[in-house]
Amino acid sequence: MADTFKTISNLFPPFSNITHPLEGCFYLLIIAFAIRWKWPRTWNRLLERISADIEKD
Repeated sequence: MADTFKTISNLFPPFSNITHPLEGCFYLLIIAFAIRWKWPRTWNRLLERISADIEKD
């Protein structure tokens, strides 16, 4: 587990210095926007896959 954290810290230095939950949420939002912009079909498929089923009467 420590090796994984060290590897991630070396690859992504800004993520190893997250000190506040809002800062972490901001990084996740930026990553989501980047993925949505670069791969829109993949993003839409991901959202469809994790969405809840709609109940019909």
